[in-house]
Parts: sequence; C-alpha cells; structure tokens
Amino acid sequence: MADLGYYALVLAFLTAIFACLAFAFGGKKSATGTGRFALIGTFVLVSFAELVLLIGLLSHNFSLEYVASYSSKALPGLYLFSALWAGNAGSLLLWAWLLSLASFIVILNRRRYTTLTPSACSVLMLTESFFLLLLLATANPFLKITPPLDGQGLNPILQNPGMVIHPPALLAGYVLMAVPFAFVVAALITRKLDDDWTLAVRRWMLAAWLLLGAGNAIGMWWAYVELGWGGYWAWDPVENAGLMPWLVATAFLHSAIVQRQRSMFKVWTVSLVIIAFLLSIFGTYLTRSDILQSVHTFGDTGMSPYFIIFMLLIIVGSVYLVNSRRSALKSGEEMQSIVSRETAFMLTNMLLLGTTLIILLGTVFPAISEAFWGSRVGVGAPFFNRVNNPLFLVLILLAGVCTVVSWQQVNMGKLGRSLVIPGAAAIVTAVIALAFGARGWQGIAAYMLCGFVLASIVAQWVNHTRTRAAAKNENYMQAFGHLFLDNRSRYGAFLVHLGLAVMAIGIIGSSFYSKEAQGTLKTGQSLTVGDYTLTYQSTRIDHQTEQTIINNTLSVSKAGQEISSLIPKRTIHVNYNQPVTEVAIRSTLAEDLYVIPGETAADGSTFFKVLVNPLVDWIWIGAAVIVIGGLLAYWPSRTRKDVPETRPEPKPEPGKSHTVEEEIELEVNRLRRGNRA
Repeated sequence: MADLGYYALVLAFLTAIFACLAFAFGGKKSATGTGRFALIGTFVLVSFAELVLLIGLLSHNFSLEYVASYSSKALPGLYLFSALWAGNAGSLLLWAWLLSLASFIVILNRRRYTTLTPSACSVLMLTESFFLLLLLATANPFLKITPPLDGQGLNPILQNPGMVIHPPALLAGYVLMAVPFAFVVAALITRKLDDDWTLAVRRWMLAAWLLLGAGNAIGMWWAYVELGWGGYWAWDPVENAGLMPWLVATAFLHSAIVQRQRSMFKVWTVSLVIIAFLLSIFGTYLTRSDILQSVHTFGDTGMSPYFIIFMLLIIVGSVYLVNSRRSALKSGEEMQSIVSRETAFMLTNMLLLGTTLIILLGTVFPAISEAFWGSRVGVGAPFFNRVNNPLFLVLILLAGVCTVVSWQQVNMGKLGRSLVIPGAAAIVTAVIALAFGARGWQGIAAYMLCGFVLASIVAQWVNHTRTRAAAKNENYMQAFGHLFLDNRSRYGAFLVHLGLAVMAIGIIGSSFYSKEAQGTLKTGQSLTVGDYTLTYQSTRIDHQTEQTIINNTLSVSKAGQEISSLIPKRTIHVNYNQPVTEVAIRSTLAEDLYVIPGETAADGSTFFKVLVNPLVDWIWIGAAVIVIGGLLAYWPSRTRKDVPETRPEPKPEPGKSHTVEEEIELEVNRLRRGNRA
C-alpha cells in the first residue's frame, strides 16, 4: 500500500508537469481538453497518496518511518489524525493536496473567467509540480523502515486541540494565496487588467485571509494555554511568517476596493497579491530550514536550494511582468483630496506594508548578521513591540476613520459632525480607564483609540439603520437585518474593524497592566499577586503507563474571600525526556489568574510563577468577531436576479462626494424607482 502512495506521487508529478504545459500552450481549449483532465488526474492521485498516509497512521503501520515517528498505539484518535501534518513530509503532502484541491475548484468554475483560467491553471500546476518535487526528492512520506513494536508518538506539546485546527488553517491560508497569484499572473500575461481579475481573486484572497487570521488566533490561544510562559505572541520567526502574508492580504482587500470604485491603486493591488504569495512560500520555507532558530521548525530538511530557486523565479518573473505592463496599470482617476476614503485606504496600505517590512527585516536579521559579520545577532520581542506598537495604534485609528470619510472630496462640515460622537466616546473611554485603575499615557491613549473606533462603527450602523428605516418604512430591526443581507461585504468589514478594536482592548490590557509574582512554596505557604492570595495545599503524583503527572493544588482567595482552587501540572512522558508544563488558568472577562508550576523538590517545595493578565478574554472575543465579519464579507450579497453577483458597488458621481448615509439614500431611491417601474 505504501508503494502505491509513492507511485501515485510520481504519477501526480508527471501529470502536473503535463497540465502546466498543456494550459500554457493549449490556449482556451486546454481548459476543457487535455489540460483539464491532467489537472483532475493530479488531484485524484495526490488525494490517493494522502489517503494512503492517513490509513497508515490509523492502522499503526510502523513500517513507514513517518508513522513510527509521529504516532503510537496509545495516541488518542483525534491526535492520531492530526499526526497527518505533524511532520515535515506530512505537512508538505497536505500542502500539495490542498493546492490540487484549490486547482480542481478553479477548473470546475472555468466558465466564469474563460480568458484567465488557462494561464492561471498553468501557474497553479507549476506550483503543484514544485511541491511534488520536494516530496519526491527530499521528504518522501512513504519511506520504509524495519517496524518497531510501537511508534514514538506525538510530542506532548502538540497534544492539544489547537493542533487539530491551527496548522491546517495556516497551511490552507498559505495554499490559497497561490490562486490569487495565479490569476494575477494570468491577467498580466493576457493583458486583461480590467476589474475581472480582481473579481476572480477577491473571494480566494478573502478565504486565505480568513484562514490565516483564524490560524494565527488559534495559535495565540494555544501558546497561551499550553506553552506555560504567560503570553500569546513571542515574535517567533514562524509566528511572524504567519502574520506577514495576513497583513499584506489585508492591504490587498483595501486596495481592491479602491481599484473597483475609483480605478486607482492598480500597481498596488497587483503587487500586493504577488508579495502575499511570496511571503506564504517564504513562511513554508522557514519551517523547513535552519536559517533561523524557532521551536516551530523541522530543522534542516535539505530543501533550502529548492525554495531559494523557486522564490527567485517568482520575484524575477513577477517584476518582469509588472514592469512590462506599466502602461496598462496606470490609474484611471487621480486623488482629488487629502481628506478622503482613498487617502485613508492608501495610508492603511502603507502602514500595513511598512509593518510587514519591519517584521520581515527583524525576522531575518539574525541570518543577515551571520552572513555579513560572522555572528548571529538576534532581534527580540522588545524591538518588535517598540517599533510596531505605534504603527498598530495608527492602524486602529484608521479603522475608525475609514468608516466615516467618503470618497473623493469630503464635506468637512458633515465630517466634523460625524466625528463628534467618536471623539466624545474616546474621552469617556479615558475616564473609564482611569476609574478602573489604568495609568500611563500610552495605555490610556490606546484605549481612547479603541473607544473612537467602536463608537464610529456603532454610530454608522445607527445612522444607516435610521436612514433605511425611514426610506423603506421598516422598523429598526428589519432595516438593520436588510442592511446586512443586501451588503454583507460592507457590514462584514464593519464587523472586522469592530473585532480589531475589541481584540486591541485585550492586547492593551494584558500588555500594559499585567502583574506578576513568583516564589518557592512549601505546603501551607502563600503567594500574593494583586488582589489574589494563593496558598499551596498539596502535591499528588499519578503514575500512568505512558506518563507521570505531578499535580499541585493551590487554593485561591481574593480580597480575603476564598473563590476557587487551581491545579497546575507537570507531565513527564515515557518517550520524551522534557517535562511538559500544564498551566492553570482562572479566566473571567476582567482578568486571568495564570499559574505556572515549576519543579517540585525532594522536600515537597515547589516553584510557582503567578500572573494576573487583564482582559485576555477580549482578545479571543475580538478574534471571533473578526472571523465572523470575514465570513459575512465572504458570503455573497443578496442581489436581484438580473444583477450579476460580482457587480461592483455604484461609483460616486464624478466631482461629487457622498457620505455613507447619502450612498444608502441614493440606493434606496433607486430601489423605490425600480419598484414603481
């Protein structure tokens, strides 16, 4: 069976190469002819190989090196399944399978974009060939060994629900970046640089953005509850690799709106897609090389030359295509006012791209310093926080500004009136923060920005609902619901901005106002941090077949009143020497009490580190709101039967500015005229 999986990969590599050439030289006919059948054949063959590896894991076929390395007979079924992407070869095979699936979906929808599909499929199959080559040349998942009695099992740190979602979500986000890139290359090759290509890639990019965002958020939660250091983001190179393409994808989604509305930012839009895909390949490369030190990497896998050549091909080819199509990428309109939605979007894009560049330079700086100066100089979290925090705060501000400014020339009087409520909310937020004990101008200023954004979004929703209710004779609930149904894209974006502000509240609270205490306690001794007192009650050791668990019980009181008990643990697994820390967390909307256990000495004394992290739950709430908003934006808007789903929003009349409320009134009037007709 394992041999069949390997031969399937060999055949898939050949069919992918054939499909790439057929689409490249076969023109439009290739989308229905041999190229299409070769692409579908590639998908079927890679799917078969993925199934063979999964069966090997579920059946404990330890004659496969991969199965013996990442599974065992005692491994629970859920983690046995997640072992499919726990290793280098397995995750690469998942990469190849997801890409073949995405390519299959593209060819099924070939009739929507008949001009672009052949070239796009050629690029997708070239990328598929690259990953299949990596599997065959450097990371064969079907390599055989003399079977041991049992496998090594999954690393205890990976035995967490986050393992089931976080890696495949990030991988899927990386993979889906290939589809927008393929359509951009197709548009540049065919010189079809109108709005069709942006319509073709927007939903793919939004799906990639959603998966990367969800994957990063789940990774933050996983690090917080599992790794036992009290934080959720350490600016690790692989963490940064997942964040950078998400930031660039965010910039693209803003830029694409401006291109559709005003025929501007065309070079921006094209370039952002290319950069996002390049960063996704770079992130995949980072986890499979030893150029940077990270707990997330597989070490030196021998793939560096392949990735470097592939990334150079992407850079050289993309620069050539963009440069040769400069005349076709000129903006159709000029910026008419500094104070406008176009300007706000441009500033947003510049900040997102600038932040990405800073993160990239900080991430690769150790490798650069070693190459040029012979010593590896690391760049730690303080650098990233010091440089990026101000940029992120400005991005939060722009998230509020973008909701209130209009296209083209802004009516300054109306703009001023629309800023009154958000401005007042910012002041009220500062007062509330001070009342709850917040100190320091940076934290309070950050909270004021969050209050500004939240109020600006809520005020816009209220105004839109009132306008719709008055124009359509609906009650407020009906009007609010119809606004979402009729324009999910816009109001999904509003939810994303709202979620960003909520998430920022949690990050600010836990970053600026956390408290910490630590000490070695004997039974009956106590440790105080903030309003909490923790008393060490007892230690219990559970000896099991596969592991030994050391349970430390502490009673918790707040302001002199006992409220709960916490049991942090340390687990020592038979197949792994290092103990695994399992923190204990008492979580509320206000704050988390976070207890990290250390070693227990022979006399029973145990080291504890205790943190009080304010508002951490708001990070997860904000992330959930962002995902919900993204899903709403992804879901197609309700449209009339005679209107194509991909039709862009009406553009403002030349030389005239409309606020968002005026745009809604204009649309309602058009609906009324249509109903009367």
